[in-house]
Amino acid sequence: MIPVVKNTNQILQEIDKLYFFEAIKKQLNKDFNFSGIIYQFQSNSPHKLIEDLRLQLHQLMTSNFSGYLNLLYRIDVSEAEIKNITEVDINEIIEHATFLILKREFQKVWFKSKF
Repeated sequence: MIPVVKNTNQILQEIDKLYFFEAIKKQLNKDFNFSGIIYQFQSNSPHKLIEDLRLQLHQLMTSNFSGYLNLLYRIDVSEAEIKNITEVDINEIIEHATFLILKREFQKVWFKSKF
């Protein structure tokens, strides 16, 4: 059964425990590329990867919002979960979006490892 994660720290723990870091990074790069966003995550640690993801989301939200929405669609983040973001501060929105993206990417990688 797929591990239930409720926040970014739990995702980091699961990524580390299951040795999914490289697979998560590869999946993010693939989804960014397919979304038409030219960026390659080259982080050497999960914490740096999350920091880089937050920076990319901030850039997309402030300068290419349609690219941001396209990325969410490509990653297959639940539209209902996106609509449930109630924060108004951009940094809080980015934090929530980062969690949702990592959670979905984690699910993809977990399923691929099991089936």
